[in-house]
Amino acid sequence: MTGSCLGKRQSRADELLLRSKLIIKEKIPNNNIFKNMRKFFTTIVMAALALTASATDYNDNMRVTLDGQTIFKGATTISVDVEDAAKGTYSLNLKNFVLSADAAVGNIHVKNVPGTTYSDGTVTLATEQEITIEPGDLEGVKVWLGPMLQEVPVKVYGRIKDGKLYANIAINNTLGDITVNFGENGYQIGNSDFEIFHEAKYEDATSEEPDFWHSFMSSTGDLASAVSGTPKTFINDVEDDAANVRPGSTGKKSLKVVSSVVDLGALKIPANGTITTGRLKAGSMNAASSDNCSFMNLSNTDVDAAGDLFEARLNGQPDALKVWVKFKQGTLSKKNKAYVYATVNAVITDGTYYQDPEGKNNFKNVVAKATNNKIESNGFAWQELTVPFDYEKYAANKAATKAILVTFSTNAEAGVGSTDPKNLDVLCIDDMSLVYYSQLSSISVQGQEVASFNKDTYEYNLTCNGEISADDIKVAATGRQALVDKKVEKTAEGYKATVSVTAADYSETHVYTLNIKNVASGIDNVENTANAAPAAIYNAAGQRVSNMTKGLNIVKMNNGNVKKVLKK
Repeated sequence: MTGSCLGKRQSRADELLLRSKLIIKEKIPNNNIFKNMRKFFTTIVMAALALTASATDYNDNMRVTLDGQTIFKGATTISVDVEDAAKGTYSLNLKNFVLSADAAVGNIHVKNVPGTTYSDGTVTLATEQEITIEPGDLEGVKVWLGPMLQEVPVKVYGRIKDGKLYANIAINNTLGDITVNFGENGYQIGNSDFEIFHEAKYEDATSEEPDFWHSFMSSTGDLASAVSGTPKTFINDVEDDAANVRPGSTGKKSLKVVSSVVDLGALKIPANGTITTGRLKAGSMNAASSDNCSFMNLSNTDVDAAGDLFEARLNGQPDALKVWVKFKQGTLSKKNKAYVYATVNAVITDGTYYQDPEGKNNFKNVVAKATNNKIESNGFAWQELTVPFDYEKYAANKAATKAILVTFSTNAEAGVGSTDPKNLDVLCIDDMSLVYYSQLSSISVQGQEVASFNKDTYEYNLTCNGEISADDIKVAATGRQALVDKKVEKTAEGYKATVSVTAADYSETHVYTLNIKNVASGIDNVENTANAAPAAIYNAAGQRVSNMTKGLNIVKMNNGNVKKVLKK
């Protein structure tokens, strides 16, 4: 894949412009003629800048699934071009798309993509069309499968925000259902499947830390030396034991977090095994002190052993956190027998300093929290947890979404873990994800709720009176930031309405179809009825009335039948 060239192009153009100004200033007299020459030269350089800025290469992580199974994860590049600024259309180009060593697809070039620009500079992209995949130019690839498929249907949903591209590309063809998720770092936490590890080191002690996550081995604080000498994070590998990886996982590893007992001579203090997207601080002998915490501040520039910052940036607002865990409680003291739970706490913030636990601090930078402090042992078996985010409780803060601090611990309380070094608390973690819902909780047409609506049922047959437009269809989405698109088209009997609901991270789309029969159209066989028992009455224009009026009336009966009544 090609790397980003826009920054390089622009820096070269800036350098050229600077050099031209210096040369002109030093060697050319400051008169009107040469002022005009300088202006002319500057105009040329700025025009060159404009040309280079029309095409942007976005470099980020990409995840590819084939029929629901992940087949590729890694960094790649998607190029976005402005096709027609006046019309607001773009083109997306994913070069040398390869599913596997035996399945080289080609160049996916989607043209004429409508874009909408918002006041904060965000651009959304959405299109459904058929494309012809072009052959790539990678060396060693003899056969490109894409061009053999001829025209294939493709759906593209994307967002350009804060200089980053987030996109979902769905391709349905004979190879299978292919979904490309690009730019997941803005909506997911990196390495949340815990497949990539690096060696963390504190003096002579080493530990296996998952990339983008941090244990006490990389902690700070006055007592960091006391807690960092004992490894607390380990790789669980399916090659050693298949039970180390959650059932159904496509990965080969999971994370094992283990508690410890801090030996301070006569004092033996249980220390929870903890992993966080931020950084851990060991600042107090009192285990329950808030000086012992996980914290995050986007302004910090410290890096871990892998060269990554102690942070997790976030652009989207997830609806829930999902994760697979298995937990084993070790040996608790008699006074701590009640503290038998592990915990996970996820806090979305504006990126300024935040710590967990908060202690006596009154943080106003919280956007939402998702907390489960009662993770049970459950026989040390894998269990999937879904933890919803609470936004309403923190709405008054009016904080912007910039970062997320996620912390797992072997005990929900500090300093009450296992006291037996031979039987420690163990928490295994696998395949964590931030969930963005993409379904509906309700639909109404012309003010009437769709009867027997179920979010998992995607087609309904309805009746209406009069004309129907997209504005007549009101919906409520289950996803906090779900994107809803409504379309209405006429049919022989009435209308067909589709409501597409796309998750905020573009991971999936659900489409609801409404087949609407217009009972006010095609009226024939008018009856003269004097003794009807109506449940609802409509005039010829489709407007609901309290009583039948002179002329044609459309009467909905108690038994559900519809009658046409002509009142003289």
